[in-house]
Amino acid sequence: MTYDMEKTLHKKGIIVLPDFVCNAGGVISSYVEYIGGDNEKAFHMIEEKITKNTKNVLDHSKEKSVMPRDAA
Repeated sequence: MTYDMEKTLHKKGIIVLPDFVCNAGGVISSYVEYIGGDNEKAFHMIEEKITKNTKNVLDHSKEKSVMPRDAA
């Protein structure tokens, strides 16, 4: 999606969360594998970190009245 399309959707009140925030599960699971963790630890960490980071980005976006990508 282009940046201009994100701006258009943002102006219409449609939230677009940046892919580098919501698709971080692969990177997180690779890290858990690297440190010797199992699937349960990976899923727990993915859920925890993506939930926390998504909330932080959306809160910052709202506070600063900017698009989520800019907030991230």
